[in-house]
Amino acid sequence: MSSLPHQLLLLELDDETGRSLASDSLVQSCTLAGAVLAELQLRERLLPVEANRFALASGEPLAGALGLAEGRLPARPRTLAELISHLGMKIKPVRMALLTELEEAGALRREDDRLWIVTWRTRWTEADPTLETTLVAHLRDWLDGMTEDVAPSREDLLLSLLRASKLLETVWRPEELEHLDPLIRERTERAPIGKSVTSAIHTTRMVLAAAS
Repeated sequence: MSSLPHQLLLLELDDETGRSLASDSLVQSCTLAGAVLAELQLRERLLPVEANRFALASGEPLAGALGLAEGRLPARPRTLAELISHLGMKIKPVRMALLTELEEAGALRREDDRLWIVTWRTRWTEADPTLETTLVAHLRDWLDGMTEDVAPSREDLLLSLLRASKLLETVWRPEELEHLDPLIRERTERAPIGKSVTSAIHTTRMVLAAAS
């Protein structure tokens, strides 16, 4: 599984409890929506159509969870932050589809917590650590070997998402991050998806607060 949303989920979930390490459900939803949109951009399914606005490309949707996400995007062009807010509100079925794909790949194990015969919570614990440990090692090696002339890459997008959701400690220790902070800031400036996620979280919080 090499897509950004799959990678994000592998790092977001606690290996033993299967619970999200994100600070709250809004951060969890918006960050995953950002990962999906970034992946659609990489696959040229989400294209810039006017100043700072994006829309789905014509043609057949992608298969699986990403195609499911495509069907939940609005028809008219919107900014990335607006798309993240929109998709974040409809992300649950997409999240479930992504988790199921990771289960089918052998990385996760679904565990349903039941009260009598009623499932009240579903957790996704680690089944095989290979995918996650390989991803963590790759990210660490990639940043360790970073030089100024390295072009923006898929790794920068994931780094930007991890920074926006405060999940960098799933890859690096706190004392390492103190030293790496300037480099991480410089690399994430090249991948503004994290800024769009942060903007979407802030805007959605304001809307929810005003409605309450």
